[in-house]
Amino acid sequence: MRGRRQFTVFAVFNAFSYLLLSGNILTLFLLRLDASRTIVGLVSSFLYISFFFMLVGKRFGIRLGAVRLFAIGWTLRYLSVVPLIFIPWMHSAGMNNAIIVVFVLATLAFNVFRGAGLVGQSPILGELSTGSDRGAFLLRFQIIANVIAVVAGLLIAFLLGEDAPLTRYAVFIAFGVCFGLVASAVVSRVPEPPGVKEGATERLSDAMRRTLADYRFRRFLLAFGSLSLVSGAARPFLIVYAREVYAQSDSAAIAYGVIGNLGAIGMGLFIKLLLDRIGAKPLILASILIAFAGYGIAALAPTAGAAGVIIILSLVFFVSTFGAAGAESCAQSYWYALLKPSDQMNMGIIYFLVLGIGGSLGSFGGGVVLDSLHAITGGTDPVTVHQWYYSGVLAAVALLIILFSRLERLGAYSFRGTIGVFFSMRDLRTMTLLDRLDRAPDLDRERHVIRGLGNTGSRFARESLLNRLDSPSYAIRSETLRALEQLEPHKDIEQALVREVEDHPFTTAYLAARILAQYRTRQSVKVLREAVYSDDYVLCGEAMTSLGQLDDVTAGDRIEMVLRLTDNPYLIIRATEAVRLLGRAEAIPLLFGSLSGDTVPEYLRDEVILAVADLTGIHSWFYSLYTRFLSDRYDAMEILLERCARPSLPHVAKAIQSLLDDEVLFAREAARCLREGSGIYRHAEVLAEMIESERIYRFERVRFLFGAVLTDPSHELTDHA
Repeated sequence: MRGRRQFTVFAVFNAFSYLLLSGNILTLFLLRLDASRTIVGLVSSFLYISFFFMLVGKRFGIRLGAVRLFAIGWTLRYLSVVPLIFIPWMHSAGMNNAIIVVFVLATLAFNVFRGAGLVGQSPILGELSTGSDRGAFLLRFQIIANVIAVVAGLLIAFLLGEDAPLTRYAVFIAFGVCFGLVASAVVSRVPEPPGVKEGATERLSDAMRRTLADYRFRRFLLAFGSLSLVSGAARPFLIVYAREVYAQSDSAAIAYGVIGNLGAIGMGLFIKLLLDRIGAKPLILASILIAFAGYGIAALAPTAGAAGVIIILSLVFFVSTFGAAGAESCAQSYWYALLKPSDQMNMGIIYFLVLGIGGSLGSFGGGVVLDSLHAITGGTDPVTVHQWYYSGVLAAVALLIILFSRLERLGAYSFRGTIGVFFSMRDLRTMTLLDRLDRAPDLDRERHVIRGLGNTGSRFARESLLNRLDSPSYAIRSETLRALEQLEPHKDIEQALVREVEDHPFTTAYLAARILAQYRTRQSVKVLREAVYSDDYVLCGEAMTSLGQLDDVTAGDRIEMVLRLTDNPYLIIRATEAVRLLGRAEAIPLLFGSLSGDTVPEYLRDEVILAVADLTGIHSWFYSLYTRFLSDRYDAMEILLERCARPSLPHVAKAIQSLLDDEVLFAREAARCLREGSGIYRHAEVLAEMIESERIYRFERVRFLFGAVLTDPSHELTDHA
């Protein structure tokens, strides 16, 4: 949709701008200005304090709507940091105290206007993310932001060098302002989401009461607020950690920030495959565990040489950012899953207020704690300071696991099942194929991906494959049905197959009928019985065979009716197979009747002969002998004659000897043997009547079948002479 495209373009420019005006570059700028850690923490906390100003933005949202409010707030926030461009010249003039004041006020204004504008973001994203791909859509912007952060971060690290002048920071900020103003212009053209102004009229206090009355919201907000606090306390100070523990330069610190962005990109790409199919809760827990591992390395602060330091810091930044960003992204998706569309503005404010409270307390409190620890140690042991600090972070992360484990799953997989997916190559390949299926550019590519999904046999493919049954293309539907056949039976698949049989005769209904043989429910049997009388003869044939596989004895009369009335070779073959599967020996005359005509092809006679062999109990050995007969009839006849040497009915040998040369004699003697051994041969009287008919015994292949029946080695025959 147009709104998604516009917002994606906005995200690109906004990401460039935000990287240049926040985060690590501001931290390094402050450190170059000899600001204290408390000031660093204070400025970092503004990111979270900004959310409190959403209360101001809500008042304007009633009049302006979501899009205009968002665009105006973003424009003002970028203009508010223009004074930072002049800080190098203020520094040259010796205005050191004023510099910190300007820096703090400008960054505060930047975040104040950001908070006011954010009121519009929640309903915009809520509207644009509507659909089954909500999680993937929301993650897309994080991936875009982090890809740009990597590119821009590498460029910044290169330009900063070992000791960049302050004017270079001013240039970065100037470019950030320009990119931000372009982003603001682009987002102003996003379509206004419906119902925003109406939803904004509800008092926030009323929305808050409704929220807290629902235990699901209470639990989430407590867990999410704690996550924000821990993230605010841990992530902003990683750059300080790199500088103070391992004495890294500005450019190196930025480079490690880039590695952290790579972790966020990896998270986005990985979670994007799973979020909409597994659910948010287990992925939040998994992400928190990953973050725990990253902060655990920081808490150890191991000593190492130059190469070892690179590995340690790369792991700390990559792993911790991977986990923290994953937890935050999945938490946002979980929140949207709880909301109704009419609640998006007020609930969005509550969400960001909780994020602001937790994050600002974490960032500011983290700076105070670090300064206090430095004071306790006399400022001579930064390694111990950060070890203590990140040990505390680890304890807080452990608490997060407990809090998030109490959330409802909202239809998500269990945590144990999700971990199993992480280590299942089949399921991960399925997730990759599903992502490719959503982006398939044409019909042929879509068919190829669907075929691959069928080969995986993974349960995760079920929903997407079922959606493909609505395709107008026969090729897509048929490929989808073949893929569904490879999956474990499921009620949703059965219901879809039943609809396919009912709605798509002459196209893909026959495939659905074949797959329904895997189900033994009343619903599947009922639709297959009705399909036996379908005008679509292919569907009719598949339905009969499936009913035979389901051992539906009730359908036997319908199948015999088709066998009695049709002269279609395909239907005769399928009905014959169904009769064989049902074990309906009473249909033997019908089977023989279907092959008695002069125009009946040999392949049809073969099918009938093999079915009768099954019904008479000789199928276990007859097939191999019959195929030998078709290739070398004299060799097969010798085997029959050898069997006549054992005790048998008196006329069996005589009958076998005349099988090839005297069809009339064979028929007479075979009928006599059958009647005399009626207590031995299965269905002897019916078979005797059949072989006496000239329409039957004139076919050599049929006579060989009767010869095999007479010499069945499983019979312990006695001489009745």
